[in-house]
Amino acid sequence: MSRRSMLKYGVVLFVLLIVVCVFYWIQLNSDISPTDINLSAKMNAFPSDQSITYTDKNELVITLDSSSKKPLVDKTKGYFYTIYIYTPLGYRFLDIKGPNNSLDNISIGYDSRTGKKAIKALINNNVVSGENEVRLTIADGFTYNDKVFPISLRYNFSHNKQLDDNQKFYVIFSYYQEKHFKNLSWTKILELY
Repeated sequence: MSRRSMLKYGVVLFVLLIVVCVFYWIQLNSDISPTDINLSAKMNAFPSDQSITYTDKNELVITLDSSSKKPLVDKTKGYFYTIYIYTPLGYRFLDIKGPNNSLDNISIGYDSRTGKKAIKALINNNVVSGENEVRLTIADGFTYNDKVFPISLRYNFSHNKQLDDNQKFYVIFSYYQEKHFKNLSWTKILELY
């Protein structure tokens, strides 16, 4: 075989390898898909505590279910999520409770990767017109790290007035994953009145 023939075969094999790699990269999917997640929420209002007359307390009950056989958080495989709560008014976070009034397997915090996706979801759903309108803080995000589903989480907050009938809250499930330099992140947004 001549040197020219070997060079042709080498180029053909190289191009074929590139085509296979590009096809593989295009076909990459996230380990957890939006159809694997069922997210629901409802608002409960509590009467004002007589000893704390300036504050009304409210509770957002979030139910999270997963049909995936995989855990929703696997940092060794590079994927995780954060659930964010957003309201245009200045409600203060009081606490969050999982099953049996426990914080076991619940992490509270903000992650810039999931937070940016959550803000983008709010913009894309015309909730806000730009990033400057949104202030997600460490208390606005949390993650449930166990594998037992469904799970109900109670998110308690307060404000110096009762919720308006037309006041909207948003619950955003923000999933982050990157594989082979491809961002496979996605969000789910739930609007509550």
